[in-house]
Amino acid sequence: MLLNCHSFFSLRYGLIPEEELLALGQANGYRAMVLTDINNTSGCLNFVRMAPRYGIRPLLGIDFRNGIQQQYIAIAKNNTGFQELNGFLSTHLHLKKEIPNQAPKFLNALVIYPFEKLLKMEKVTFESHEYIGITLGDLRKIQFSRLYQSKDRFVVLHPVSFRTKKDFNAHRLLRAVEENTLLQKLTIFDTASESEQIIPFEVLKHHFKDYPEVIYNTEKLLERCEIQFDFGENRQHQNLKVYGKSAQEDYEKIRSLSYNALGYRYGQDVNDTILDRIAMELELIRQQDFVPFFLVNHDIVSYARHK
Repeated sequence: MLLNCHSFFSLRYGLIPEEELLALGQANGYRAMVLTDINNTSGCLNFVRMAPRYGIRPLLGIDFRNGIQQQYIAIAKNNTGFQELNGFLSTHLHLKKEIPNQAPKFLNALVIYPFEKLLKMEKVTFESHEYIGITLGDLRKIQFSRLYQSKDRFVVLHPVSFRTKKDFNAHRLLRAVEENTLLQKLTIFDTASESEQIIPFEVLKHHFKDYPEVIYNTEKLLERCEIQFDFGENRQHQNLKVYGKSAQEDYEKIRSLSYNALGYRYGQDVNDTILDRIAMELELIRQQDFVPFFLVNHDIVSYARHK
C-alpha cells in the first residue's frame, strides 16, 4: 500500500535510512513497500537486499520532481523497467532539463499522477499504465471531482518521509539549506506535509473504507510489479572490466600511481615493509578484478581536486 516512500537518499528532503524504513513497514503491518526517492535511486540495492529480513516485498521507483514540485511517481514493473526509469532520470539530470509535466510512455513502468496536479490540468486522458494517486487529504474531494469518472484509476498515495515530528523539524532545516534561505522564511509550499509519517496498514485501509475500489486498484498495481536482484555469494561483480585499453595497461597504471605516491605518503621513511605491503595489496586488487574500480575512483578524486 505504500507506493511513495522516501529514504535519506531523497537529498535535502528525507531522513530515514533504508533499513529503518523497512522496519517501520514491518512494525505497521505492511507486506510490500515501494522505495521512490526523489530523483535518486542510490538506496535501491540496499533496500531490496535487506527487505527479506523484514518480510517486506520490495519494489522500486522514482519520485520525479522539479525542486519540491512533484510531477509523478513511476514504479518499475520489472528490472527492465527500473533500467528504463534510471535512463530517463539520467538524461534529464545530466542535461539539466526539467522533468516534463507528462511522463513518457514507459514500456515497463507504471505512472502515478497526484490528484491535485491533475485537477489543474484542463484535459486528462489515461493510458493503461497510468493512475491517479489519492492522499488522505484528497478523500473529501474526490467524489465531487471531474476525475471521479476515472475512479478505476484511483490508487492509495500516502507518502512516507518521516518517522516522527523531530524528523519533520530536521526536514525543514534541510529544505532551508536547499532553498538557501532562513528557516523562518520557509513557507508551507517549500516543505513536505508533517503528515508524511507511516500509519498502521489497518488504519490506512479504514480511511478508504468508503472507497474499497481504491484499495483493490492499489493491490492490483502492486501485483503487476516485481524486482529481482541476485545477491548470492557466487555473483560476479558488475564493475567496469577494463578502464583503459587492456587489463595489463590498467595494472601498470595503478602500479605506477602507487609507487609514484610513496614520497607523498611516507616521505623519506620508505622501507622494505612498505614496499612488500604495496606489492601484496596491488596483487590482491588484480586478483579480485578491482583495478578499473580503483582507477575510476582515482579519476573522480583527481577531477574533484582540480576543480
